[in-house]
Amino acid sequence: LFALSHEVALQLYINFAVTEFTVENVQFLNALSRLVQDSPDMTLVEISKQAHVIFKTFVVKGAKVQVNMPFSVMQAVTVNMAGSAEVDAERLTPDMLPIANSIADVLTWFEPAIDEVVKLIELDSWPRFAQTAEYNTFLNLYRADASMNRKTRRIGAPQHSPPPPPPPP
Repeated sequence: LFALSHEVALQLYINFAVTEFTVENVQFLNALSRLVQDSPDMTLVEISKQAHVIFKTFVVKGAKVQVNMPFSVMQAVTVNMAGSAEVDAERLTPDMLPIANSIADVLTWFEPAIDEVVKLIELDSWPRFAQTAEYNTFLNLYRADASMNRKTRRIGAPQHSPPPPPPPP
C-alpha cells in the first residue's frame, strides 16, 4: 500500500473509496496520521482529547463516520482507552480517559481498529482499486518518472568547464 503515502495516489484512492462507500477507512487512518504528525506540538492532554475525538468520530457504534469493524474490535479499542469493558463506549467522555504518556500509547489504544482497517483495505477495496485505469495510469507515470530520475543520476549533470580566471591587473 505504498501509494497511500504518495499524495496523488492517496487522492485517487480516496476518490475511489467514495464510490465504494469505504472512504471512512482512509479518513480514520489519515486522522491518526495527522495526530501523530501534530503530536510534537501538542500537550499530552491535547493528544488524549484528540484521540477521544477520533474514537467518537470513527469507532463507536453510530459514529458520524463509523468504520466498518466487528463489535469485538470496537470493544477492544474501548477497553484499551478506558481500561474497562464495563464502560459504555457511546457515553465515554474525555475526562473518563487516562492521559496518554505518549503518542505511542494512543496508537496502542487504536491498534485493533488500525489492524482491522488495514486488513479491510488490503483484502477488499485495494485489490479493486489496483485494477482501475486511474491507478494504473498513475503507476505507469510514477515508474516512468522513477526510471528517468535513475537515468539522470547515472548520467549526472552536464559537466561545464569552470570560467577562466580573471586576467591579472
